[in-house]
Amino acid sequence: MRLLGFHGVKFGDEQELSGSDTVLLDGHPVNAGSFLAAQTEGHNIATIEALGNILTRAEEDWRLAPLQLAFIATGAIQCGYCTPAQILAAKALLDKNPSPTESEVRQGHFGCSLSLYRLHKTCPGHL
Repeated sequence: MRLLGFHGVKFGDEQELSGSDTVLLDGHPVNAGSFLAAQTEGHNIATIEALGNILTRAEEDWRLAPLQLAFIATGAIQCGYCTPAQILAAKALLDKNPSPTESEVRQGHFGCSLSLYRLHKTCPGHL
């Protein structure tokens, strides 16, 4: 995926534990490393790049999605490596349940849990 310009997808691990390679497959968070490209044919795949909007193609001027802005505003971005995966996991959770409880937030994450927990505690209107 990185060869195609999707740099938000990070290398995970062979055991599928880190979640840093999370993408949305038909709206559900999955580890990209757990699928062969042929297995995704006919499915919708979304990376972190799908959340922002390009305002002008010539300048590639990006507008961040509200969820991305909420991560920045609350300091939930941490080191940044797993942030794309965390945002995608949060998006999938919010698409399913717009007002999750703290327990649901903890169950619905992939990878580092600190980011989602901090976002939920400091900015409950966004998660």
